[in-house]
Amino acid sequence: RRRVPEGYNSSNKAVEPEVFMLCFSSWKFLSLLCVAVYTPKVLLAEPVFLHSPSATIYFVTDINTTCTTKDAANISWVNVVNNTPLDSSTYGIRQENDTVSRMTLSGMALTTVRGTLVFDKFICRATALSGTKNSSQFGFTHGSVPSFGQRPRNAMLFEGNETNFECSFSLGTPNPLISWTFTSRLTGKQTSVGMVSRNPGGNPLKLKIDRYDAGVYTCQLSNQFRTVKASATLSVNYANQAEIAFIPTSTVALGSKVDAICTIEAVPLAQSADLYRDNEKLQLSPSARLQDSFNTTVFNFSITVDSNSDGNYSCQPGGYSRSEPITLTVIEATLVDKSLPRLCWKLSSNGISVIHNSTLSCSTEGRDGCTDASFPKTSYVAVSNGSEMYCVILLNLVPGIAYKCEVFASNDVFKRIPTGRFDDIRTPSGDPSVINLSEDTVRFLPSQQYV
Repeated sequence: RRRVPEGYNSSNKAVEPEVFMLCFSSWKFLSLLCVAVYTPKVLLAEPVFLHSPSATIYFVTDINTTCTTKDAANISWVNVVNNTPLDSSTYGIRQENDTVSRMTLSGMALTTVRGTLVFDKFICRATALSGTKNSSQFGFTHGSVPSFGQRPRNAMLFEGNETNFECSFSLGTPNPLISWTFTSRLTGKQTSVGMVSRNPGGNPLKLKIDRYDAGVYTCQLSNQFRTVKASATLSVNYANQAEIAFIPTSTVALGSKVDAICTIEAVPLAQSADLYRDNEKLQLSPSARLQDSFNTTVFNFSITVDSNSDGNYSCQPGGYSRSEPITLTVIEATLVDKSLPRLCWKLSSNGISVIHNSTLSCSTEGRDGCTDASFPKTSYVAVSNGSEMYCVILLNLVPGIAYKCEVFASNDVFKRIPTGRFDDIRTPSGDPSVINLSEDTVRFLPSQQYV
């Protein structure tokens, strides 16, 4: 005989197949006949528990637990103390199928047997043709829903400080799991933070605070009976350095208007601001608005530029530090030569001559104060004599007509900074094609040639 490998048949019993060779001989016919015979031998496997109750089964108002075997078996619940099977009707036990037995108790049925369940130990016992198998021992004990001992509290702190949010339980059997979640004030996104613990002493959340920690922190106590939550809000006070800028530019003309813009990102929001020139507080009331970022406030101071407006400006939002200063430069154009067709001027700031690129734009007015389309604006590039004075030759203007001419300076950012206006510039009458140029006038002409 020879043995083939073991397998399992459809009834889930272990099988050990064997094959026998039966041979018959005939001396008369000098022959041999052999027949192969298959004889499976069934080996019944012992029951195996796939699931049995944990060592301690906690309950509050009801019990619902199972014992499950791998193979078909009769499952009984046995009191280990007296080695007696539990009565099925008293203990709510029923065999659901060949492999599952369930205990379901609640209400008065649970009250009746509560004492026995709490003080004794039990096993599940599976009985089959192949033998008997016992589960691990288990017991029943009273459980309880979680309750807070310490709850997290609201806090308002400055950026850079450290804090602990406390959270612990006073009740809860089995010990509840303590965990934390954070909902950001800036993004609204919720994330898990901190450690997870069942420590009876609590699970504090420790933070070194920055502005992005502002939001709601929620402590959660959870066991098999219930989940309870408690939340606290963290407000973070902080402030960036205030900043000041001039719009449209920090180089302006006498008599013009400029806006000093003071910006600060801070919590709590800045409610007011003051403007300083050379450390002297100005009596100006700003308008205020919130920028796209809801923690940023913008204060707008409107300034009418006069001869005293030059200086270093800074702003200080209420309750916060002052900005770094920036300089406002006031440029004034002064007419120094009107020996037409030549026109010359000086640029000065606070009485001191300055050198910038400079241009002159002239136009005349028609009826109703509107620019006459017949006389479009004419621009001239001014030529400096190398130190203080800028001159142009007024060409192509209609003789005997009064013009208004504006002077512009320029820098790397702004190409046209209005610095002054000359009114009633009246060109000489006569033939516009003939202009008498003195040697002094020619000196200030651009590098073109004129006939």
